[in-house]
Amino acid sequence: MRRMSYGWISVAMALGVVFVGCGGGGSDRDPVPVNANVLGTLMLPEAVDTPTYQVYIDDDTDPTTFVARSEGICACNTAIDYFFNNVPPGTYYIYGIVRMNQHLDGPAQPNDFLGFYGTLDGQKPDAPNLVVPGGQEIASGIEIRATLVPPAP
Repeated sequence: MRRMSYGWISVAMALGVVFVGCGGGGSDRDPVPVNANVLGTLMLPEAVDTPTYQVYIDDDTDPTTFVARSEGICACNTAIDYFFNNVPPGTYYIYGIVRMNQHLDGPAQPNDFLGFYGTLDGQKPDAPNLVVPGGQEIASGIEIRATLVPPAP
């Protein structure tokens, strides 16, 4: 009959303790935030044909720097659906510009359509108001009502 060495058993037990201690439940760690998808509709007061539109998710209202941008061509419609993938959790402004003057960047200009989520008159809200949750949730029903930017006086 072979006798088992207690040295090997001690090593195996020590390794078992090490492995059990690694990769546990992680209760002392902060969860990694998971980005979310955001979808909604940009509403226009009248149908427009061929101008470009851009919808921004932004931590300020400067369209030259943004968290995410969705863009396309208006197709003779008053309702434009937009969709964003992988938006980091946070609280943002979300706004849309329909660029009637064919300029592709920068702030809205006279005769463009501009709208912010949470307002009906195209005015910027006092603070960011779109809360994007962490997780693979979809924030939906985010309607932006655009109004015409008046000509400069």
